[in-house]
Amino acid sequence: MARWGCGAGCMYIAIIDSITGDAYFPGISFQDGLGRTETCHHASGFSLESELFIFQGEPLQGNTTGKPGLYFYRWHDGKFSLLHYEPRCPAFDRDFNVGQ
Repeated sequence: MARWGCGAGCMYIAIIDSITGDAYFPGISFQDGLGRTETCHHASGFSLESELFIFQGEPLQGNTTGKPGLYFYRWHDGKFSLLHYEPRCPAFDRDFNVGQ
């Protein structure tokens, strides 16, 4: 997975197949968001051994609720599917690892 920022509190992602070199741009990006009582800083986590991708923040596009929070996606067959959304932002100030 490649992740890059826009320089102003947002992040874009791409999935790169390590065998074929094919790159997938799933259309999911996210930014810092404002919750009811806190700032929801953007952060994300994944593991190479898992199909799970987690991010927190406010989505800019993609298959999301459009609200700040914690998002759980499954990467399968070349696309992301939203598994779960929680309308809260844990205290992650940086990227986190899936499986911690």
